[in-house]
Amino acid sequence: MLQIAVCDDDKIFLKTLVEAIGKILFELNLPSNIQSFTCGSELIKNIKKNDIQYDIILLDIDMPKLNGKETAKQLRELNSSFKLIFISSMKGEVYNTFQYCADAFVPKDMLNQLLKPELTRVLNEATAAKIELHIFEIENEFKKKSVIKLPLTDIMYFESINRTIYMHTKNKCYTLTQKHFQSLKEKFLEKNFVEIHRTCIVNIRYIYSINEIDVTLDNNSRLPLSRRQRKNVISMLTEFVNKEVMYE
Repeated sequence: MLQIAVCDDDKIFLKTLVEAIGKILFELNLPSNIQSFTCGSELIKNIKKNDIQYDIILLDIDMPKLNGKETAKQLRELNSSFKLIFISSMKGEVYNTFQYCADAFVPKDMLNQLLKPELTRVLNEATAAKIELHIFEIENEFKKKSVIKLPLTDIMYFESINRTIYMHTKNKCYTLTQKHFQSLKEKFLEKNFVEIHRTCIVNIRYIYSINEIDVTLDNNSRLPLSRRQRKNVISMLTEFVNKEVMYE
């Protein structure tokens, strides 16, 4: 069952939005639990108190006290894998949502036209993400081996240093027992990862900015960028954003 949270301080619009989402889910025959909130702090408190992992969160941007962007920032610190949709009348804010890894942006005055196709797309991705887990064999500093499973969206980047491969998530770095970086690249470059250097591939979702010599990620990590790869990285990031975010 999909867990969905909707947050908007306008109670009338919130009710309309929840009903519209429920209708779409019914038509798609997708079992779900939808919870509504009128402020970001209430949503965050509920997640912390009840340890809920939402699959999709829909946020208004213009909310008092804790606005949608600040709410999204705090939510991403708790969980990097949920799908995020901004529902807002502030169309210009679409350009300020990239850093929160927004999966869609739906203007309120285009709700009837865009909610169903955008929510359907995100639902498909969320369903796929729940299934697409990857198994990795890792080793600790004492060379003791173990196996872990991670969703693709939790992985920020892989890098190879002195023939050792390191996998970085938002909160931790793992040492992989795998020794062939080329085979790892071939596998993950087909899954929204991009090569920024011959020894590093990055999850496009986590790229915050690109300059002449390096790439900055959402957690402020800075990684060296090959001049030869720069054009391709910019092109792939642009393509990814155009697919993920809808705006007028």
